[in-house]
Amino acid sequence: MPAEAYGEFIKEAFIDPIRSVLIVDDKYPTIEQILNDQISRAPNRTYENPKSVLNVINGFRREQPALIVDVHDGELDVSEKLAKYLHQSDLLILDYELKDNGEKAVDIVKEVLANDHFNLIVVHTSSNPSSPFEKVLLSLIPACQRTESDIRLIQSGKEVVEDAEDRDPNILKKITDAVGFNQYIAFRHSSNSCTLKKVREGVAPFTEFDSLVKSNGWERRVPNEIFLWAISNFEDRNAALFGQVEGCNVNWANDFAGNPLWIRTDKGFITFVQKHDEINLLEELLKALKAWGPNPSRLLSAKLRAVLDSKGVIAEDRALNDRLVHAKFYQHLYADDEGAARRSKTDAQIVRKIEHLANAVQDEVTAFVEKVVDKDRNDELENSHYQEHYGVDLTNQKYKILSIKKFNAYVSCYPKVAGWHLAPGHILDIDGEKWVCLSPICDLVPSQKSHGIYGEIGDKKPFIAVRIFENNSLLTEEDINSNSIVFIPDPKDKDDIRQFKFIEKSNSAPHWSLFLADSKGKFNKNEVGISTLRVSKFGVQEGDDDSLIVKSWDCHIEAQLRYEYALNLMHKLGGEFTRIGLDYISS
Repeated sequence: MPAEAYGEFIKEAFIDPIRSVLIVDDKYPTIEQILNDQISRAPNRTYENPKSVLNVINGFRREQPALIVDVHDGELDVSEKLAKYLHQSDLLILDYELKDNGEKAVDIVKEVLANDHFNLIVVHTSSNPSSPFEKVLLSLIPACQRTESDIRLIQSGKEVVEDAEDRDPNILKKITDAVGFNQYIAFRHSSNSCTLKKVREGVAPFTEFDSLVKSNGWERRVPNEIFLWAISNFEDRNAALFGQVEGCNVNWANDFAGNPLWIRTDKGFITFVQKHDEINLLEELLKALKAWGPNPSRLLSAKLRAVLDSKGVIAEDRALNDRLVHAKFYQHLYADDEGAARRSKTDAQIVRKIEHLANAVQDEVTAFVEKVVDKDRNDELENSHYQEHYGVDLTNQKYKILSIKKFNAYVSCYPKVAGWHLAPGHILDIDGEKWVCLSPICDLVPSQKSHGIYGEIGDKKPFIAVRIFENNSLLTEEDINSNSIVFIPDPKDKDDIRQFKFIEKSNSAPHWSLFLADSKGKFNKNEVGISTLRVSKFGVQEGDDDSLIVKSWDCHIEAQLRYEYALNLMHKLGGEFTRIGLDYISS
């Protein structure tokens, strides 16, 4: 039952929030066409298979609530005119054959996925859906990045193939037949981390290539170089189809045996459906979403987005009910002639607004998540049904340890460095050492203070930071919950987490220092100038005794602890500052 019920949760999170549909199809009548025909007294147009068109539209009208349906014929230029229509719907039904072989539909898909709204797209085609799937997918991914090692292997593979042509003039065609689109996207799929191993093992869809390798006696040499050449050859032959933008985070169907074809990017979800008279496109979309299998965390995000969209105005109205509070906020904002101070106050108000909105929708989203978990636990089995949607094996010791570290970094660090000036929790790389800023936030707002030391150092902003020390040992549960460990995403490897200790050795004190930040602590692209006093053992000039010098660095802010975690470290540092020297003796 839990596995079957998962489709209900997908429908609630992704399908039920749909309110409007835009159909782009040159076979559908538009309101403009009908009215223009009336105005010009032109004869009524005839449409191919109007029953099928009406069935699609009525399918949307029968929903509860009925969906708003708009139709466009796709005649306008995509980049200049049609683009303005493509952001206004929750679901796009796109005809693949807009008087061409799919080129315009591919451009429309890319245009839709370029906006910031998460889009659901059904590509409706008169042909087999595999052809549109192939063209759209290749248009969304760049060709492989080739290292020098790859280039050498490809060249070696090319030489092997050229030698083989002397014995078999058809060898090139045999290789291109054995390594086509299906093999290429299997090689590129994110779930295939050991694809070259699978190629050597000859598992599907590489069985034909494996037979070719064995029949030519190539198994004595590692077939990687021949396969990589075939992949390179596929890219060269289809160079015009590939996208040019990297980092689109594309995932796609890798099981084509009668299953829906789908593509998901960080901006939308696309499925491909063949036209026929009794089609129900929402049901087809749901089948594709189920084939994708979004994990429970993604269901939570989709549900949260949907509830905010439907109830955000009500939540906003409740948050603004107290006019005295918000009138005083604006008066306080208007009276401040310091731009930096106003920005800090506005930032704080935005955070509070987001908290109001979250509180207003939290109960409904929480109830949804509880339903998912309760259904998953109904079978009283030892293992979860829905855990498999994450595609990771947490019984594997390597993944278990990494998942713990990643989770701890997730709960203790913001997803990215926030703000525009130094704040408690900012983790800086200072001359190869990691330091965490632990001055109170009120002391770090630019232009907030001008008395005492703050008025004596010009454009500098003083702040206290504590050095943290990398710890590569395996942590026990007691270590992790000691309030002394910090988990930070590795800036050079997004799939790794580095762990640091607040105190270098047991029973030692925190290693703190006073720094001065340039531009009153304001930073640009996470870069900030830092300076402090250091002892030079060579003196200022040759022959001098040791003396203090100003040491400066251009520092990078690598991560940011969430405020409550930074506050925990501030309390620990405060305990160090307020300790007393006891007169006890131990012997």
